[in-house]
Amino acid sequence: GFNLYAVTDRGLRGRRDVGPTTMWSTFSAPGPPLTSAGQAVEAAPDGSIWIGTLGGVMKLDTDGTWSSFANGQNGLLPSDVFSIFADGGNRLWVGKCCCPDPSGCPTQFIVAGSVASPLASFNGWAMSEDNGGRLWVGSNTNGVYALGADGSSIVNLTQANTAGVLRSNSVRTIAADGSKIWIGHENAGLQILRTAGNPANPAGFTWILARQLPELSVAGLALEGSDAWVLTSA
Repeated sequence: GFNLYAVTDRGLRGRRDVGPTTMWSTFSAPGPPLTSAGQAVEAAPDGSIWIGTLGGVMKLDTDGTWSSFANGQNGLLPSDVFSIFADGGNRLWVGKCCCPDPSGCPTQFIVAGSVASPLASFNGWAMSEDNGGRLWVGSNTNGVYALGADGSSIVNLTQANTAGVLRSNSVRTIAADGSKIWIGHENAGLQILRTAGNPANPAGFTWILARQLPELSVAGLALEGSDAWVLTSA
């Protein structure tokens, strides 16, 4: 029944419209305190709420019980969590980021209490699922990855292998909309990638650069119908 969740230094908080006015109610979910800074929050289709912190991930089930996966435990790698994403199958994808050795910060997913082996995408800052069930990962250092629904590697797009068309390898946010992938760069603006329905064929891609932005550091994206809301640092 809540329509906004936030991770704060005091745990999980929710807000709910309680009438036709602008009145809101706020709650703090009981449970274990956050042991490190909150990074992200995700509502899964089954109604559970996931919190990502630098120290791992926590899950609040609909019956009010908590479970947690700390870095270095239960198969979750020890590096910091920077992004989480709940897909249509109620799996939580976990992006690790900012390791000097990128291979130490791959993507993993959690399903039915088990953590998957490391997947072939590294330093994940943001994730989104397209209508084919593929996961798109924006990396801090390695451009854009597309993974199959089972976590298999489809393609890794970098400045080098796109002949420089990708504006930078530092992708801060990403959003999938059908065959369009919105890519927000840390310091290189916003691009739209049209995959023509075949993410494994970069030769068939069309790249569009969004030029009307107040500045080039894109921090967040949200798609609403045919509109895109773009958050920049300015």
